[in-house]
Amino acid sequence: MSALAVLDFIRVENEHQDGYDRTLFAEGFDVDGDGCTTRAEVLIRGTLVLPQVDPFGCQVAAGEWLSVYDRVTVTDPALLQVDHVVALDEAWDSGAWRWDGVRRADFANDLDDPRTLRAVTIATNAAKGNADPSNWLPPNEAQVCTYLSDWIAIKARWGLSMDQSEAGRIRNVLTERCPDKQVPLWPETSPSTPPDATAPAPTPTVPQIQPAVEALGTCDPSYPDVCIPPPPPYLDCGDIEFRRFTVVPPDPHEFDGNADGVGCES
Repeated sequence: MSALAVLDFIRVENEHQDGYDRTLFAEGFDVDGDGCTTRAEVLIRGTLVLPQVDPFGCQVAAGEWLSVYDRVTVTDPALLQVDHVVALDEAWDSGAWRWDGVRRADFANDLDDPRTLRAVTIATNAAKGNADPSNWLPPNEAQVCTYLSDWIAIKARWGLSMDQSEAGRIRNVLTERCPDKQVPLWPETSPSTPPDATAPAPTPTVPQIQPAVEALGTCDPSYPDVCIPPPPPYLDCGDIEFRRFTVVPPDPHEFDGNADGVGCES
């Protein structure tokens, strides 16, 4: 489904700018019990080369990462921060204030969808802060459309709303630059805590939107591990964030240049 079409599902309303506290999201713990924190997991999955990891404390010592916001390659993990693409306080203002602690923790430590968390340079993460797309877009122009597509996917997946300026800027930029930009499918999330009787109805989330996306068949079967739409347009590895995923013929985007069955290895 196109990013503009998914955008139409998202409720537009004023933000709930009250009561935010970062500790309400319980970020940074070991989600799957393997000894690695969320930060370590993001660094390990995002490195372009085999990472050096302390086997006892799961501290990532070295690797190679592409910070897509500014297209800077980094080999020292100390120079990276893990960005919540939709910042925690932005999520709070957009509907997470109605969630219970479990769902907020799931959002803060979401490793199921690589769009939610990404390793970026400290400078660009500081520049982005808690801004939504009405106030900040990646300085790497080639990343803007993908960033907006990811933003829409995260908001739709988690049932979060947008304010008027946010939705308007996203629509305007997509319409001008990439009206056919697609939103790959997303995994399901844990159920929302029902809002109280006076709260507005939550934005339609996975159960309502996902079937519409699936019906359009936007995932190419050549890439069974991830969801990448079929051409056109034709994509290269610089257009996507997935790395080292399974590729089976015919590989219409030609991600597997050496025909070893693995796409975008570097």
